[in-house]
Amino acid sequence: MVIDEIEVSIHSLKEKRPETRILSKAQTPPHEAELRRWRHLGAAHMGTTHQAFFNTAKGNIAFEIGAQVLGEWRLNKLENGLAIFTHPQGRSLTLKTASGE
Repeated sequence: MVIDEIEVSIHSLKEKRPETRILSKAQTPPHEAELRRWRHLGAAHMGTTHQAFFNTAKGNIAFEIGAQVLGEWRLNKLENGLAIFTHPQGRSLTLKTASGE
């Protein structure tokens, strides 16, 4: 009887541990990290042309709405101090102008 109890105890120690799975993060599109470092300086509307101005840490640059800005990222929309970029993978990124500028 004592041997049976010891046997049961040993078998209970060999219980299967729960599986741990590593979930893969969704791949971030190329250039997203660099684009996040840009500063949105503002926008200008001249006739039918709508441009946004950015500081890229390498210099200042301007893009029109619809332009391909970095890799496959495009400037999609400008509104109320926001510049919205989209990527073909369905991701979007919004940059705000710095307050007080």
